[in-house]
Amino acid sequence: MSLRRRADGPRLTLGAVTASALLAAMPACLTPDALMRLSIAPSQSEADAAAVRLVEVARDDSYDLSRRAWALRSLARLGRAPQAAVLALGDLAIGGHTPSELRAWAAYALGELRQKEALPFLAALLERDSDGENDKDKESEGGGRTHELALDGLCKALPIILADPQWQGRIVALLATYAGRTAASLSDTYYLLHENTGTLAASVGLLDRLLNDPAAGHDQGALYAALLDVVRAVELDKSQRLAAFERNEVTLRRAVTLAGQTLASPTLAGQRPAGPAPTRANTDPDPAFGLLLAWGSGVLGDRAELATLFTPLAQRLVTSSDPAQRLLASWALSRHAVYRPEAREAALAALLGEGDARVALLLGKLSNATGGPDLLQRLEGSGRLVEPSP
Repeated sequence: MSLRRRADGPRLTLGAVTASALLAAMPACLTPDALMRLSIAPSQSEADAAAVRLVEVARDDSYDLSRRAWALRSLARLGRAPQAAVLALGDLAIGGHTPSELRAWAAYALGELRQKEALPFLAALLERDSDGENDKDKESEGGGRTHELALDGLCKALPIILADPQWQGRIVALLATYAGRTAASLSDTYYLLHENTGTLAASVGLLDRLLNDPAAGHDQGALYAALLDVVRAVELDKSQRLAAFERNEVTLRRAVTLAGQTLASPTLAGQRPAGPAPTRANTDPDPAFGLLLAWGSGVLGDRAELATLFTPLAQRLVTSSDPAQRLLASWALSRHAVYRPEAREAALAALLGEGDARVALLLGKLSNATGGPDLLQRLEGSGRLVEPSP
């Protein structure tokens, strides 16, 4: 097989083609094989020249989509590119008129380059795919996988991200926004990136910004994801944080204060069934936030230091008009009661005043379970908690 630069030009034997020869022979030599051979460059200067030319081909819409995609695949094999080529590639990736299939290949190439110049474009791709834009792109195979390729590219750039605190903080915020706006299940790639970039301090900082910085906007999905990150961060490193509680106390107290702030914007809720009960407000926090914090209060309240911090949250949630929140908050208070007298009193008042038979039934079953909360067992044993008929 042979290739020609022009009809009257020199003949090139494919088996002996070098990157320099192929560059000289373009644009005639735009077969997939020839494009891929550009990624085999004997010197850095030739590799840089090949990268520039491959980006030019990928950006040139006079070529068919297949040739442009092969150029990006070859570029990815080079492993690095001059800054100008990376920036041009990034512009192609986020361009409004880039076909979705080509955008996916551009995201892949950006990730394979593993260069800091690629980070803003990978982040922009993830934001673009998670903020509801380009719905038409999402319908196609290429558009549907672009966000996963952007996540993959960010994972490959982890050493660069972790060496730059500003980028690490930006990735934490970006992942919260992405998780809050993604209807589908989050991928293993997302969790890998999240696990390696997330910290309690970063999550608390993000939660603070989302709640108190007007410029952050009102993004309930991102706010919920950030709150969940805070609860998870405390739970995963609970023993270490408690071993050095004095050093971590300020951050933990700030986390609980901000968690309480998420309950400050009430949402109208259904009326509680009739029956004896503590006085309740006619509005409740967003049910998703209330359930998360009621559960988190119980999970994290099994140690004296954390029970002290989380008891006020559970006391607040145990008066919700939502039976599910009351159930979880009562369970949380029963765990706190070992350390906090006020938690025991709140749990007792809530249990004795519970008017929803379903909640009382579940609490009764919980008290009978092996290893059930001591408070519930004591209450039932004394006859003060009577399990109603279903």
